[in-house]
Amino acid sequence: MAVQKFNSLQEAEEALWCIWPNQNYYDRMGDLWEIAERINPVPYPRGVFKFRSIEEANEHMDKVELERALEYRRRMGLASASDPEQAKKRF
Repeated sequence: MAVQKFNSLQEAEEALWCIWPNQNYYDRMGDLWEIAERINPVPYPRGVFKFRSIEEANEHMDKVELERALEYRRRMGLASASDPEQAKKRF
């Protein structure tokens, strides 16, 4: 990969953009997502869920994400988060 010089942060950010992706780009993105999934898999409860409203579905997703974050914190030994309401305030 060639070394590039930028005069501003804006130029550096624009250099990261891929305006016309080709098949190689999509292959690399697929590889990246596959590695990310292997490193940190996202568990989600199995099954089909029915919700009465989008709000109820969003609450369910928030609950799943909060449980995942709390489990991660427990595994990393960051803090004991036995009280979900207290943990919500920290996130």
